[in-house]
Amino acid sequence: MNQLSHKSVIILEMIARGHTYDDILRLHPQYTTMDIAIAAREILDHAHDQGVTMRKQPERFAEMRQSYPRAYVGWTDAEERELLDLYDSHTPVKDIALKLARRPSAVAQRLRKLRRNLDVGE
Repeated sequence: MNQLSHKSVIILEMIARGHTYDDILRLHPQYTTMDIAIAAREILDHAHDQGVTMRKQPERFAEMRQSYPRAYVGWTDAEERELLDLYDSHTPVKDIALKLARRPSAVAQRLRKLRRNLDVGE
């Protein structure tokens, strides 16, 4: 049975909390993109050892887009402006997600990214 390395556990926990790869590399300068790739390989090997079967990505995207038509589609400048306007007007993230046809987690992650780029506090 494959065990996850301590480094992989840290990386995967950060990803699960919504951190980007850039966040991980910035917060842990000793890590590399290869470490992130190794973490991905370790979790896939571990899942395989546990008998977990992975769904095909196109199938997963199609299922997700039934509920969130804009899921896994790049953000336009207009969508980002609308996202910030809605958030600044205190619209809850779940309502923003419905309006923009995106997953709530995608809305939250994009807000974190835009705030970092605009140098605005949380």
